[in-house]
Amino acid sequence: MGADHADDLQYMFGKPFSSPLGYWPRHRRLSGYMIAYWTNFAKTGDPNKGLDVPATWPKFTPSGHKYLEINGNMDRNSVRQKMRMRFVHFWTSVLPSLQSLGTVYTSGGMVEGKNIRLGFRRHMDVFKGIPFADIPGRFEKPKPHPGWDGILKATEYGKRCLQLNLLMTSTRVSTNLPVMVWIFGGAFMIGGSMGANFLDNYLYSGQEIADRGDVIVVTLAYRVGTLGFLSIGEPSMPGNYGLWDQHEAIKWVHTNIRYFGGDPNTITLFGESAGGASVNFQTLSPQNKGLFKRAISQSGMALCPWAVNRNPRRFAEELSYCPTNDTMVACLKMTHPVVLTLAGKLNDQSSPDSPVVRNLILGATIDGDFLPDVPENLFHNAANFGYISGVNDMDGHFFAGLDVPSINSMVQTSSEDLKRLLGDFTKEKGLEGKDRAISTYTSTWGTQVSQETIKKTVVDVETDFIFLIPIQVALYLHANATRELSTTSRTYSYLFSQPSRMGGLLKPYPRWMGADHADELQYMFGKPFTTPLAYWPRHRDVSRYMMSYWLGVVETEGGSVQGTNVRLGLFRSMDVFKGIPFAAKPGNFERPKPHPGWTRTLKATRFAKRCLQKSLLQTSMLGVSSNLPVMLWFYGGAFMVGGSMGPNFLDNYLYSGQEMADRGDVVVVSAGYRVGTLGFLSSGDSELPGNYGLWDQHAAIAWVHRNIGSFGGDPDNITLFGESAGGASVSYQTLSPYNKGLVKRAISQSGVAVCPWAINRNPRKVTEAVAGKVGCPTDDKMVACLKSVSARKLAMAAPLITQGSSNNPTLNTLTLSPVVDGDFIPDDPVRLFHNAADIDYLAGVNNMDGHMFTSKDIPSISKKEDISVDDVRNLLRSHSQDKGPAGLGAAWELYTSHWGPSPSQDQMKITAVDIGTDYYFLAATQRALSLHAATAKSGHTYSYLLSEPSLLIGPGRPLHYWVGADHADDLQYVFGKPFTTPKFYGDAQRQLSDYFISFWTNFARTGDPNVGKNKVPVTWPRFTSTEQKYLEINSNMDRNSVGQKMRSRFVDFWMAH
Repeated sequence: MGADHADDLQYMFGKPFSSPLGYWPRHRRLSGYMIAYWTNFAKTGDPNKGLDVPATWPKFTPSGHKYLEINGNMDRNSVRQKMRMRFVHFWTSVLPSLQSLGTVYTSGGMVEGKNIRLGFRRHMDVFKGIPFADIPGRFEKPKPHPGWDGILKATEYGKRCLQLNLLMTSTRVSTNLPVMVWIFGGAFMIGGSMGANFLDNYLYSGQEIADRGDVIVVTLAYRVGTLGFLSIGEPSMPGNYGLWDQHEAIKWVHTNIRYFGGDPNTITLFGESAGGASVNFQTLSPQNKGLFKRAISQSGMALCPWAVNRNPRRFAEELSYCPTNDTMVACLKMTHPVVLTLAGKLNDQSSPDSPVVRNLILGATIDGDFLPDVPENLFHNAANFGYISGVNDMDGHFFAGLDVPSINSMVQTSSEDLKRLLGDFTKEKGLEGKDRAISTYTSTWGTQVSQETIKKTVVDVETDFIFLIPIQVALYLHANATRELSTTSRTYSYLFSQPSRMGGLLKPYPRWMGADHADELQYMFGKPFTTPLAYWPRHRDVSRYMMSYWLGVVETEGGSVQGTNVRLGLFRSMDVFKGIPFAAKPGNFERPKPHPGWTRTLKATRFAKRCLQKSLLQTSMLGVSSNLPVMLWFYGGAFMVGGSMGPNFLDNYLYSGQEMADRGDVVVVSAGYRVGTLGFLSSGDSELPGNYGLWDQHAAIAWVHRNIGSFGGDPDNITLFGESAGGASVSYQTLSPYNKGLVKRAISQSGVAVCPWAINRNPRKVTEAVAGKVGCPTDDKMVACLKSVSARKLAMAAPLITQGSSNNPTLNTLTLSPVVDGDFIPDDPVRLFHNAADIDYLAGVNNMDGHMFTSKDIPSISKKEDISVDDVRNLLRSHSQDKGPAGLGAAWELYTSHWGPSPSQDQMKITAVDIGTDYYFLAATQRALSLHAATAKSGHTYSYLLSEPSLLIGPGRPLHYWVGADHADDLQYVFGKPFTTPKFYGDAQRQLSDYFISFWTNFARTGDPNVGKNKVPVTWPRFTSTEQKYLEINSNMDRNSVGQKMRSRFVDFWMAH
């Protein structure tokens, strides 16, 4: 017997000492050990420090799992590792992976499903054959199921109608999962809820969709053939019983799916062929209001010529078993269902004069109830449903092969067969319709037409008539209904063109074969994954793509991601993906590593607080956009602070690019990167080279280039933009040789690489200061020690941005910044502009960018206090000290020449702000623009000056009336805040914001801020080395807004060596 529960108490409370007769010496040793460990820990937090202990007790770490084995005979061997790890793994990992829903309550009673294994740590809960309605009488609507006693064993697929099956992953019990309800096809005559079965691998098994998409898949059975769709076109036997069955199943899912972890408000119907048409009918019927949210129709919609039976009585009368008078309905209801079913067997005899599609006469009817009008007039009922629909590029091949069998053989197909086929399809239009159809389909044939061309044209005709044309019309009607009724629902169209696996040499179909009818099902249901030996990698790619689109997720190199769609206004919505990791978390002072990816769909629905993650925003109108310009944002913050979305007020993030994405029709990406000590600490040599934040940015750029195509962006049209340290970061990314071919354009706002604060010429100094704070030496062991310090401790040891003075300005204390590392930045930035020669570059400043900083150095600037001449002189001396006394004299003459003998307080304060603006931002930006223009090849250069007065001036506001555009004032306009928070702005500010967004997104689209989708108020000229033209941006712009050689005398002074 070992140590039982509570056996430790006697030793911990010293009973071997207080009642010694009951214990041996070893027990007293054990009691002493426990008391020593426990009280040492209470005193110091370390059980080893204090009273003597027999063995050093190591810390428990996530990787080491060390522990101390305590007994009366302890030594150094008492330290052990990974306590009963096999059993821990079983209880914490293996068993939870087997977690399933077990028994579930439904409106009919309790049901018990089955948990099946899909692969390593992948399991699925499956509920089979749950009845959703009672068996109705012949030609009656379904009735609610009365329920059952006890627990229904839902473990076998039912062979009866009016049952459904549910599949969902069971690695955890989830709630509010999206739900996808599958409706099978089969010409309304045949089919089942799970489809064809081969070795227990059902065609319609939704396990891959459920597993990969983290959704619940429901498949349902409904009545088909005569029992489901026979009608005499009158109320006594109106038809549409199969559609009523589907409706009853949808109602059951909406009522019960929450008990299985599903979201009743996020139900999507999807189906193929007659199932696709059924989905469309369900959206058009008024019976389904509020029961589901989205729909997908594959190769079938209500307008297809075979989907609606316009003369249902004719077929009912052709059933020879009953009279055709007023006793017909009673007779049909008494006829055995097997007899009725066999009477409705498809007639597959066909020819070009009598195509097989004409034999598909069992379909939906206009019954005045489920379908109160012809489908064309019912699309207003579908306006609130999001819709995807499309066809396979050779959907008509299956039917063409029956009508013109020669298309699949070596036998020649006559052009007369084509003409006969077109004659039937256009017979309602008469001879003229036939002639025009023949002319349309043969107009590209030429004089010597090949057999392949004739046969493919036959297939095209069948595809167009049976599927493609009516589906395109239906999509138009849906999109038009959403517009007229002002809903936010969206419409998407697709063409599936993966070549059939049945086409080619020694195969039954010709080599030119495209995607036949139903070919997409194998990919949509993930068969290339469930039966991998039968498919190639390219087939798995297609399968992955289809599941991603159907699930509303996007495939990236790391795995599937699912975002959210947010409404912006009338007809305006936005797809937002938040917190996508673009790199793995690196160690301290390491470059970012590729992210290992994730196995399940990543819910990219919340902005992350970690670095090395990104967020994407894209407008979402009617249809799927592609090849949109991409704008990648890098935030500022002195390389010390900041985040990818900026400050947040009432869920309105400063850097939310929604207005830019929406108004400019671009994809906006914002990326996080390491700042402070973790991002920019450097020893000035290869041991700790620094620039880790720049490497993070580069990793983000590379990720966007590789993956943005999946989000509708153009990987060859990426524009970087950023402000302050973000603007300087953008500049560095254009100068680094690592970004060749990754970036097309760049925008630097109030910050470039040659700004005096943007580069650290003596990085070791600050590194040694940080080392001292965290207890590391400053010798050759410093770097190894720093790497062992926790990230939190290193971040807290960053040098503070201290309050400055005119003698020691604030920005001079910014000591964590990029360095010339000989790698990412191989040389001084002024000698690297050749790397940006093919990048379009736009840069500028705010006219009082320096106000924020000089107000810290000379607080009287922003107060109702006097500034002294000495304050201005000291500030100028601090910035020009590398130019010596003569330089100070020249600078003083330059900046005070307009003062006169008695300068006013406003004159002196404005001069101090101008000094800060020129030194920190304006002169350096003009130098960068000149260097870019001088070395540019295909790249164009643009310069700007923002001069809109600060919103903080005026009565009752903190700033003086003369304050112009302060540092960061541009951000609110670039990111459209006057539109997202209109109450805080006036019309002038909204106009300025529109100008910014137009100029910025036009530039991203074309490389020219004047040319693009958005109108601009004035033509912005290029900046050249000789003319140096710039645009002054404010809310009152006209042709006089173009200037030349911005503050050239001051720029020349600061740039002179």
